[in-house]
Amino acid sequence: MFYNTDRYTYLGIVLTEHLDYNVTAKFVSQATGRALGLLIAKFRSIGGMPYHVYSKLYDSLVWPVIAYGASIWGTRKFACIDACVKRQIIFI
Repeated sequence: MFYNTDRYTYLGIVLTEHLDYNVTAKFVSQATGRALGLLIAKFRSIGGMPYHVYSKLYDSLVWPVIAYGASIWGTRKFACIDACVKRQIIFI
């Protein structure tokens, strides 16, 4: 039996039937927001941390989520992804 669906998740990337990368970017943005929220919560719970520690954690927790999704849609810009990056910049 086959089912019709408008989206498919493959290796954590959401693909729609028309390859609408806005949907994919939205899901990547949500995952990035969760990872960044975890980092900010850790930062606040321990009362702060040096910049080099924060940037190392950002590079290992948050950036891989963005970079994994970016390999799918290439060089296009998405407002939801930019908002996550701006959230990180404003926090610092």
